[in-house]
Amino acid sequence: MLKDELSKLDISRGVYKRELVSQIEQILRDHGFSIHEVEVDKPWGAYIRLSDTDATGFTNEFFKYESVYTGLPISPKILIVEPGRRLSWQYHHRRKECWEFITDGAYCRSDTDDLGSIQSARSGDVIKLEREERHRLIGNPINYTLVAEIWQHTDIGKPSDEDDIVRLKDDYMRS
Repeated sequence: MLKDELSKLDISRGVYKRELVSQIEQILRDHGFSIHEVEVDKPWGAYIRLSDTDATGFTNEFFKYESVYTGLPISPKILIVEPGRRLSWQYHHRRKECWEFITDGAYCRSDTDDLGSIQSARSGDVIKLEREERHRLIGNPINYTLVAEIWQHTDIGKPSDEDDIVRLKDDYMRS
């Protein structure tokens, strides 16, 4: 199983990010997935975006017990968060997100602009984020955090993409 192979990777602090990303890319290809985009220069880590045509296989692998099909495009990604890093506090107007933690990490979520408390997440935890729900993904302080993510587009007239991110606190500093 893909999830099992990813969870067995060496994610310790001493691993080079580009090497970890390369290993994940190879595992994804070995499982028949097509890589659409790889971004390794994010201030918080990296991501690997799969082809939208891989959405069904990806959701069957990571989200098979969740209701994720909306009739609109679903964009699958693997997020790689460096130890102690975090994504911006953000929300989206035209999409929902669903995360499955492959390794341990943390997150914040809120219906308001207030950050709220940090919630721990264990491997296997699934977090469903509604459209316009504020959220932040936070890396484990010791190891890389790996997360399977899907964007569930919600506006048939205007599918969302990167331009749909509203950053509330544009910081990527250590948590």
